[in-house]
Amino acid sequence: MNITKNQQNPILKSQNYIREALYSLIFMETGFVMAAGLEKFLIYSLRNGYLKFLGQVTQNDIIFSQCEIKCSNQILQGNIDGEIKIWHHTSLNHSKYIMKLKKHNSRVSNIIINREENQIYSCSTALIIIYKQQQYKYSENILQNDTSIRCISLNESLNKQIACGLDKQIIILQQDPLDLKWKKMQKIGIKTNGERLCFINGNQFVFQQYLQNKMLVFEFNDDNKQFQKKNEVIVGKGVSKCDFGFQMQFSKEKQIIINKNTSFVNIIKVKQNNQYILVSQINFDTPSIFGSLSDDGRYLITWDKNSKCIQLREINDFIQ
Repeated sequence: MNITKNQQNPILKSQNYIREALYSLIFMETGFVMAAGLEKFLIYSLRNGYLKFLGQVTQNDIIFSQCEIKCSNQILQGNIDGEIKIWHHTSLNHSKYIMKLKKHNSRVSNIIINREENQIYSCSTALIIIYKQQQYKYSENILQNDTSIRCISLNESLNKQIACGLDKQIIILQQDPLDLKWKKMQKIGIKTNGERLCFINGNQFVFQQYLQNKMLVFEFNDDNKQFQKKNEVIVGKGVSKCDFGFQMQFSKEKQIIINKNTSFVNIIKVKQNNQYILVSQINFDTPSIFGSLSDDGRYLITWDKNSKCIQLREINDFIQ
């Protein structure tokens, strides 16, 4: 596979110095940015490519993961104690969370929500689904692991999930069309622990191993009904450590993947012929980088231990 790298990085639009670590930063559909970490979360508005600080909410939690509930302008936050709490989207006038959900037995690594926003998926050492019946209440454990599950991803059809973590395997779950139960469809053994993964479409997903300079592309084989490794993409790899968090993301609108690997944030373009092209790399000179991509693929927001700044970058049209 031919890999090319564009020397032009996304444009740094603004930065705000924040001394305390921020482990989760997400864009809200309402134009807000939520940045959470050690015992507080910060609220910014995003206007014309610039961040404006609105305020902060102090709490006793250490937040590691967040997810927006768009239909109700609420936010899910997962903490170090395994709790998931729902907050109002501004929170400045609501200093207490709205409700507390199912408790994991350790740190909540990742939270996602389905398109209809009636099912929440969260992972720690277990993968749990929480159903909405007027409120988010009923929960079901759909995968139990001996070690930490680092990340999960749900396909567009909402009938397949992938998960990886500290047990050197990728687990693929499929929802039974009759009883709607989630069942193990496949286990893929890998050489090292898994750090990040995400679906690109119904037939492909990408996966990043720990401390490896290759992003793996898996594709569904219609003959044997299994996912198989199709390609490898060379990505930036710096220091010999890679911190948790900063989930891999795919922007359908811009057809780009954001993949954090050690001290690098890699931007990979997905072409129509299923060619994956590394178009840009940002080296933060530290493995402690946390952030996310906006839904439209226009902005990248990060906080890193080296600069101790929230940095907003605009991903320009050079990524074609």
